[in-house]
Amino acid sequence: MPATNWTGLYLGGNFGGATARDRTSLVAPGANELFNLSPDGYFGGGQVGYNWQAANWVFGVEADIQGSAQRDNKTCILTCTVGTFAEYDARLPWFGTARGRIGYSIGSTLFYATGGYAYGEIKTNLALSSGNVEFRNSKGGWTAGAGIETPFTLLGLLGSNWTSKAEYLYVDLGATSNTVLIPTVGLATNTTRVQEHIFRTGINYHFNAPVATSY
Repeated sequence: MPATNWTGLYLGGNFGGATARDRTSLVAPGANELFNLSPDGYFGGGQVGYNWQAANWVFGVEADIQGSAQRDNKTCILTCTVGTFAEYDARLPWFGTARGRIGYSIGSTLFYATGGYAYGEIKTNLALSSGNVEFRNSKGGWTAGAGIETPFTLLGLLGSNWTSKAEYLYVDLGATSNTVLIPTVGLATNTTRVQEHIFRTGINYHFNAPVATSY
């Protein structure tokens, strides 16, 4: 089966959902709480990339940026009663990636693996018995995943330059660490490791239309 020609520049948009199980600790004199924060939710954004091709093999680079509604405002620790408590409001307002791609084209379908650099902002509001404290951390880490990309004509309304994709990414932004003074407890250290499972779909416009090519 002849391979589709994926060579060239493309750009597009995407949307999807993410789930996280961020291992978190709050360590203070006489208190050592271990728990998970789960900032789940939806996101959307755009991507740009470039492909090179050798026979059926496709090599490329891609960068994307996302606005995110991920949030966990249900986690409460330190007894959660009047007097001593810590209520978390954890968010990931935005994130992005810069990745390499390697794939294999079978007919008009591209199967690929991808991996590279990830970055984002981690925002945590900690409501204490004495008032609120907000932490903002911009972190870098890594990502890896896989996907599939195929022509997208939308009932013949779009031309051969358009493709659709479905993709999974694992994102690890590493750990953030912040200190806060909790009345009746003392100086506490909050540490969170941010790990995301991302599922998304999107469309791309290729400036060189992917057309069947014989080798």
